[in-house]
Amino acid sequence: MRFSAFIPVVFCTAAFILTVLCLFAGSKPSFMPGYDLLTFNASRIGHEVFNTSESSDNVFVNFFDEVSNDIESRLQDRLTSIAQDLGLHDFYAVHIMSYCEGYYTPTAVPNATVHKSEIHQNVTGCANRTAMYNFDAKAIIQRELNETGHGEVFSRLNWSDDLDDGLYALRLTAKAMFVLFCIAIGFIGIALVSAVVSILFEGRLSALFNIIIDWLGFMTIGIASAVATAVAVKATDVINKYGDDIGISAKRGNKFLIITWVATGLMLLSTCTSTLRRLIVMELSAAPNANHWSARLVTKLGGKLRSEKHYSQDAAEKKRRKDSSKLQKRGHQRPAVPEVNELGEQEYAIFAENRRPARRKEQDLGEMMHGLAYHDDEEDLPVEKCESAGFSSTDKRRRRRGYMVSQPHERRVASLPEELWKTIASYLNPSEACQLALSSKTLHSKLGVYPFERLNLPSNKNHKIAFLHQFDSQLPNHLLCFPCRKYHLRLNPGKEVLKMDYINNPIFHCPNVKSSVLPRTRLTYARTLPYSFVQLALRSHHFSPAHGIDPDSLSRRWKCKDSGWTHATRYTINDDRLLLRVVSQRFAPPASSLSETAERHLLYDREEYVPFFSVCAHWRDGDLMKICKCMLSHIPAPPDPYRKQLQRGFVLDRAAAKPDFIVRGCDDCRPARRCPECPTEYMVEARLMEDEKDKENPFKHAIVVTRWTDLGDGVNPYTSPEWTAINGTNTNTGGEDGDAVYDSFTNVGRRAVGGIFESKVSGSTPGNRLLSLNPSNKKMGEDGSGWY
Repeated sequence: MRFSAFIPVVFCTAAFILTVLCLFAGSKPSFMPGYDLLTFNASRIGHEVFNTSESSDNVFVNFFDEVSNDIESRLQDRLTSIAQDLGLHDFYAVHIMSYCEGYYTPTAVPNATVHKSEIHQNVTGCANRTAMYNFDAKAIIQRELNETGHGEVFSRLNWSDDLDDGLYALRLTAKAMFVLFCIAIGFIGIALVSAVVSILFEGRLSALFNIIIDWLGFMTIGIASAVATAVAVKATDVINKYGDDIGISAKRGNKFLIITWVATGLMLLSTCTSTLRRLIVMELSAAPNANHWSARLVTKLGGKLRSEKHYSQDAAEKKRRKDSSKLQKRGHQRPAVPEVNELGEQEYAIFAENRRPARRKEQDLGEMMHGLAYHDDEEDLPVEKCESAGFSSTDKRRRRRGYMVSQPHERRVASLPEELWKTIASYLNPSEACQLALSSKTLHSKLGVYPFERLNLPSNKNHKIAFLHQFDSQLPNHLLCFPCRKYHLRLNPGKEVLKMDYINNPIFHCPNVKSSVLPRTRLTYARTLPYSFVQLALRSHHFSPAHGIDPDSLSRRWKCKDSGWTHATRYTINDDRLLLRVVSQRFAPPASSLSETAERHLLYDREEYVPFFSVCAHWRDGDLMKICKCMLSHIPAPPDPYRKQLQRGFVLDRAAAKPDFIVRGCDDCRPARRCPECPTEYMVEARLMEDEKDKENPFKHAIVVTRWTDLGDGVNPYTSPEWTAINGTNTNTGGEDGDAVYDSFTNVGRRAVGGIFESKVSGSTPGNRLLSLNPSNKKMGEDGSGWY
């Protein structure tokens, strides 16, 4: 529990209560009667007109002559409200969701005996609460005059059209004010709940959420307060300007404005407190700077106060003798067992393949004895009984190897006509039909050569490859050639080596080598990976080392002479699929001296307009190159010593003399990215590396682009979903019903390819979050403008 988190809770609670009070003020006559937005004063309707003219042409004088002859004679004596005589209330207090009405006590206007401070408002009733309420003074006065039988009086008033226009514009603004107050209450309530939760829990995401909600609550209540102030001030000015002629006036509610602005200030304090708390936590959790004055002070004080006697040679020798005497007191050690330390404890590792316990499990000899028992099986009968039962030793051996079939079943298969079996085979795909024909001699004679002729059609080449793939385990010295759809003899079994493209390095002799193209994928600039090596690596994993090569033998590290990039590849197998990692790096100049043209020369091949590092076929559609350029913009300049600064002038810059060489990137270039159209992931970094050739400034920043990809299962380069996706040769998933577009987030799943690869190779996974390489999902290819 963190007690500093109570401060935002207190501020949010107070702001929430005040905002709710502002919204619900005036719901009842006794609930906050003086906290109105403005007060509409109708107590002196007709006073100015009556006092300025005694002519009979005045509408009010004629009305008083007709309605009440004694009102005129007693007006100057009693100074009571004319509005009361007409059946109107003295004032109308306007709130956000309603209005209240009442009379001034003891009198409506001050006189010689009654001071202005002694006059109070007596609220007699309030309207029902209504969302999006609009105060219409003209309609209210007309309704009350009609109720008292003086409806014709309103038509004789000189009610100004400008007054109506001004009040109508303010009514529209009042609706927006109600909506803003509701939104502010919602945000402040969420901020209050999140502040309470942050007392018990802490984290970057929760702190960021608290700060965002606090800022939203502050901005909404601030805007609502500003709108309320504008409505109160503007409405008061309009009513006083155009209503003074007929004796009406208005006064803004200062108490309401005070509490709404106090709520705004409380939310500002809560927001600042949350932000400062987060900044302080980040500063305390950051790595200490050894060059800071506080770190140097602690180092000097530690050197003064710490005793050196515990680190002397005598102390080390004394500790060694003490440890050796402890070892002599121990009993006889257990004999060494794999995976067991000197204490006899089992050593467990996360990625250890051997997980045997410290003590070997004793074998149960009873299971072996039961296995030798006679179970009345035909194969376990003595030779004499087998021969008497009609089984010879040859039949017994053939039956064990699976060469013999049941004769009754064979006769049942042969009893069906050939047309029926051919009809059944027509419902199967060509590969399955051939497998059915090869399952027995009877079926082969029934089906004939029709399934094999159908399999040899050019349109069924993928089915033929799938049919031939099942013979991989039986042909260790041969390799399936996909353009020919035949098995060729390997030239150097087990000694195949991956070499550069321009080196003649055949794995087998193919007669169609000049008329076909072997399937391959691009690794980096001037480097490709033939699909045959994917076959060999996976065959070695599935069957035996004689069937292929070790995946580790494919790993390479080289430096490109044309581009200056250094590349390193590594392979591993997971879930019967070959995974690839390509790490490309190159020293980059500081961002201050790197122009746009220099960035392009650093990243692209000027002949093919393709990046020098490893990319998939969809790199133009995403933000890969924008991320690389963004990371290059974060590379700092080398240190500028004070001596050189003084040589240029008398201005010293400590940040330039001791810059921060740890490049963390920003929220755009720091996360890892996954291509949505293929199982490929990228991570762009800027690392501080050593340049052995530069003796003056050996440590420089280099841009490092890491690519992880899934190369597929090595069965068929034309139908493998992963292989066709990364090469862009087919947007479908392959197969007969492959109409769905490959979606990496659906096929790969939540666990990243890079995480799977690194966990198998190094036991650690990248800590970066994973985002989409193409968030907008726009597929423009070369027509796009952002890839170059």
